[in-house]
Amino acid sequence: MNLHAHLELSQIAAPFECPSGVSRQTTANWIGEILRFRRSPVYNARKGIERGLQRQELIETTSLIADIVPNRCPAFSQHYISGSAEVFPFTELIAWKPEQAETEWKALPDCYGLSPHAPHTVCPELLEKAVQSGKPLAMHLAETPEELQLLRDHSGPLLEMMRQADPDYDPKKTLPGKRPMDYLQLLAAAPLSLIIHGNYLAADEMRFLAGHRETMIAVYCPRSHAYFRHSAYPLRQMLDLGVCVALGTDSTASSPDLSMAAEVRFAAAQHPAVPPETINRLASQERIQKLLLHFSGGIR
Repeated sequence: MNLHAHLELSQIAAPFECPSGVSRQTTANWIGEILRFRRSPVYNARKGIERGLQRQELIETTSLIADIVPNRCPAFSQHYISGSAEVFPFTELIAWKPEQAETEWKALPDCYGLSPHAPHTVCPELLEKAVQSGKPLAMHLAETPEELQLLRDHSGPLLEMMRQADPDYDPKKTLPGKRPMDYLQLLAAAPLSLIIHGNYLAADEMRFLAGHRETMIAVYCPRSHAYFRHSAYPLRQMLDLGVCVALGTDSTASSPDLSMAAEVRFAAAQHPAVPPETINRLASQERIQKLLLHFSGGIR
């Protein structure tokens, strides 16, 4: 069970290398590489998804995928089965200006779930529409220290990156919250929320997730986490608190492949204090499958 994938990026053969003279991949540099790829003539979201679904390691290790899908891929917006994999697509929402929210919303295809991308790329108006839609949601949250800085101080590398994309970017209008907890409280009103990454959640935020474990799931992507050299993932702490945690691969732009078996082995090596059988169960939770199916409306 792969609870977080970006199959559209499967045209990328391997994770991007760090720039010369830099010791670790930064989020801003990585996003820049993604944007350049998406603007290149070789990028094709549909082909990327199809290629990802045909990868042998995915076929051999995965039967359920929660996939983040660009809103320009309506053919992959509904729950479907491809080969041995059952795919639950979350259509991406990106609009950081209030005046863009209605246009983005009206352009949405009929879809299974929604992915308001991240706090800094979704304005409050669009996030509210997503929460009120009654659909399952997936949101990148507490992913990097730079995100926490942007929320807290409206400063830092992410602000610089957003203003390179849009000189008029205004964090006061875009960010309704000062920390991830503010977004968790909003997402708790949705019938199902995948909290993607959650690498830098505070203790009270983990306790909040534990208190909403029936409908809120933290999704840990072990090898992508290591690629960005994040601080140690608080897996043991989350599990001890009772947080519902699942595993994902992220994409081939930040992980060597799409093998869930490799993710499980890597996570077990990274977290020796967590029994291997517990980590294995994180990748095969029947309750989550039933929860996702509840919103499917049938298989096409």
